[in-house]
Amino acid sequence: MRLKRHLFLVTTALSGFGLLGALPASAMSLEEAAFQAASTNPQIEAAKENRRAQVFELRQGRGLYFPRLDVTADVGPEWTETRNIDDEKLVRYDTQIRLTQLLFDGFAREAKIEQRASRLDGAALRVEERVETLSLDAAEVYMDVLRYRELRDIAIDNVAVHEDILSQVSQRVNAGQTGIGDQQQTETRLAAARDAVVSAEQDVRDAEASFLRIVGTAPDAMSEPPSLVDYMPGTVDEAVFQAVNNSPTLRATAAQIDEAHAAHREAGGAYYPTIELELQHSRNDDIDGVEGINNDATALVRLTWNLFNGGIDTARRTELAHRIGEQRAETMNVERALAEEARISWNAMEAARSRVDILRDQVASNTNVVETYRQEFLIGQRDLLDLLDSENELFLSRSALVSAQYVSEFAVYRILAVMGALSDALGVPDPGEAAATARAGAGVTPDYSFGERAVDAVNRPAPDQTY
Repeated sequence: MRLKRHLFLVTTALSGFGLLGALPASAMSLEEAAFQAASTNPQIEAAKENRRAQVFELRQGRGLYFPRLDVTADVGPEWTETRNIDDEKLVRYDTQIRLTQLLFDGFAREAKIEQRASRLDGAALRVEERVETLSLDAAEVYMDVLRYRELRDIAIDNVAVHEDILSQVSQRVNAGQTGIGDQQQTETRLAAARDAVVSAEQDVRDAEASFLRIVGTAPDAMSEPPSLVDYMPGTVDEAVFQAVNNSPTLRATAAQIDEAHAAHREAGGAYYPTIELELQHSRNDDIDGVEGINNDATALVRLTWNLFNGGIDTARRTELAHRIGEQRAETMNVERALAEEARISWNAMEAARSRVDILRDQVASNTNVVETYRQEFLIGQRDLLDLLDSENELFLSRSALVSAQYVSEFAVYRILAVMGALSDALGVPDPGEAAATARAGAGVTPDYSFGERAVDAVNRPAPDQTY
């Protein structure tokens, strides 16, 4: 019975992801896990809160278009002694209302709004980036739980096989057909197999702990991960193009270039005068040693122009010009990193697929060897050590096949995540906070041309991958 179960598990491993097809229909799907992670994980909440904070920072900038209204009032004793007033003591009352409207500040106000709009778009794109990252994290921990559970089952099956062999060897020892050394050798292998189960159990618990951290619930019944091959581009160059053109990570970094440009323009306002309209009315009683009520009203246009500031303004503008260059370089670095990630992920996918084919053949061959060695061992034509070694080879190749199958599948998810397309493929909706429209509303023309940069990234010479 154990041998039949052993061969059944090997057959199902050769056909795909083990026994996942037998799981109940109520099992949590990977799509559900990704949606839950992207909806409830504290990382997404932090990104959303940052984006919401940026909304109100932008509103602060827009407040500069409105007038400022101030009211002051004071009361208290006043002592006055002048040439015309001799030691007069009065209780003074004074109230003022002042309206100030900024008319011109060298376009710094407009630049400040553009800066904050760019920052808001960057925060929105970070929300989208976080959705992609959490979707990939959820897929990774989901597959890890399934993989380690399958590896545990293989380890448990390996223990059962060794127990079966030990039973046969013990019978031979009792019958005087073999020496006690064979039994001791089998017991040693059985102990190693049981140790592998303990290690596999720990891996399962660790994977389930990671699942709980990312998804927010403990994993129970799970289903087979969906194949996303239909969402994949046809070539690695297409993957690189889409990664550079669509990645929220790159677009968020590029928004910081626009923010740096706006900060540079804002600093240029220091070269211009500031013009304000000021309307003021004051009412006071018993001030300056004179009894009685006074009413004053003024309507002024005030110009303030700094003519020299120790070179600070010029140095500030130069600094911010270099900040633009710094941010451009940072964005280009992210672009190259994305192109590299797309290529590395593609290479990993192709290598894993090749390994799956090789390991599937290896498992099939090892299965045949084990079956042959078992029959030969039963009739005394095969040494025990040969049988134990063949069982170990089968165990290792089965475990390697399961891992390679999941690595191959996860590589597809990883490529889609680099392209910024994984959440869409899994049906995870973008939260409302991911809409990056503030720059368009502020009249900002993005500095970074994604289409051209994507073409450059594809055409940039890649390492020679010929064999």
